[in-house]
Amino acid sequence: MALQRQLPREHSLFIATPQTIHLRRPSSEKALFECETANGIVNAKASRDNSGLIAIADSHVVLLYDTTRGSDRKYTLKNGDVS
Repeated sequence: MALQRQLPREHSLFIATPQTIHLRRPSSEKALFECETANGIVNAKASRDNSGLIAIADSHVVLLYDTTRGSDRKYTLKNGDVS
């Protein structure tokens, strides 16, 4: 049987798979991003300025997620934007 550990209250954990990214906090877990294509996640990066902003992209959508506010913005790429 797997040992289940609790996250400390002040910590969060991002879980990335080829198709999704989940945010797990001590009080909740939610899917932040689910790929709309079979190609999967193309890139995911955290900001370098320690602002708590992360960007996640597949071939059609870019999601900017603000970890401090718990809000996101979703941008759809146009056909000509993808190489």
